[in-house]
Amino acid sequence: MTAPTEPTGPPEPTGVAGPAAPTEPSGLDDWGRFWSHTAGGRVRVPVCSGCGTPNWYPASRCRRCGAAVFTWKALSGDAEVFLEMTVHRDFTGEGRTVPYRVALVVPAEHPSIRLLARVPVDADVAAGDPIRLAVVDGVPTVETVGKAGARTPAERGRSDGDG
Repeated sequence: MTAPTEPTGPPEPTGVAGPAAPTEPSGLDDWGRFWSHTAGGRVRVPVCSGCGTPNWYPASRCRRCGAAVFTWKALSGDAEVFLEMTVHRDFTGEGRTVPYRVALVVPAEHPSIRLLARVPVDADVAAGDPIRLAVVDGVPTVETVGKAGARTPAERGRSDGDG
């Protein structure tokens, strides 16, 4: 059995043209690229150009093959709630109003990924709910729940904090 070798870089081009990758802003770190793309109104995730693996959280090298070239692919917005929670303490130090709500969501295209998204105050979501992920004020946000749109706690038959 031979020892695995270190990746030497991205694979050689195959000559097959694909869709153009979004322009990479220069001088940004991995998270800066994510926020730059999100500011454009779409949630994008880095997908390794070498092996096709989505790399979430953004990193400078692919966790699977070690390549350092990524294509930032836009998500469709179709997703499912993995978990939802209410945050009662401002751990950011930025003076955020508490409580606020967030959810970990699973994009339909990449079931191995969990993205953090803001949940509007009047929307009641639970694990397993289908949602639409959008960008609101530059932040990934749960826009709608299911096919009928967002449900309030009263519409779902629960009061806030129950359930």
